[in-house]
Amino acid sequence: MLMRSAIILASLISLIPPIDGCFAGEEEPIIWISDGASWKSSRDFVLHPAANDTGNTYQLDISGMVTNTIRSDLTSLGFNVFDPRDAGQTSGPSIHVSIVFYQPGNIGGRWLSLGGGAAICIIRTKLFDRELEDQLADIIVADQIASGGLFSVGAEKTVLERTALKVARELARLLHVEPKTREAVK
Repeated sequence: MLMRSAIILASLISLIPPIDGCFAGEEEPIIWISDGASWKSSRDFVLHPAANDTGNTYQLDISGMVTNTIRSDLTSLGFNVFDPRDAGQTSGPSIHVSIVFYQPGNIGGRWLSLGGGAAICIIRTKLFDRELEDQLADIIVADQIASGGLFSVGAEKTVLERTALKVARELARLLHVEPKTREAVK
C-alpha cells in the first residue's frame, strides 16, 4: 500500500506545472548606459553572432539558437537586422552578444527539488556605435527554469530562447520602441 501511495504521489507531483524559482538578477535586467551615450533614431542594427563565453561545449548550438532568436524577435518588432558582412548597408548600432553562463540542467533534478536541476542562461549584450566605435550600453539578462517535472522537458532549449527574447525586448525598450504585441516575455 505504501509503495502504491508513493507512485501515485510521484505521478501527481510530475503534473505540477512549472514554477520558476528566483535568483538574483532574473526578474530585472541589468542595464548600463555609457556616459554621454547617444544614438541616432535608427531601426537598423548589425547583429554579430553570439559568442559562447562559458568555456564549455554543448550538444546544442547555443550560439546559433541565441543569435537566431534575437534576430527573429528584433525583425518581428520592426527592426532591420543586418549581418556583419552586410554592415556597409547601414550606419546603425552594432550588437555584440555573449552567452556568459549556461547550464542545461536535468529533468530529474527539476522533478525532485526546486532548483536542483535548473536550466540557467545568462546573456551579456553590448551595444556599440559603429561609426565612433564607442560602447553605448551594456545589458545583462538572466533566466532559469527550476522546476516542473515532466513539463520541463526541453528546458535546455527553452531557457536559451526565453533569455534571448528578453535581450531583444530590452534592446527595443532601450531604444524606446514598444513591441507590437503586449505579451509578457517569460
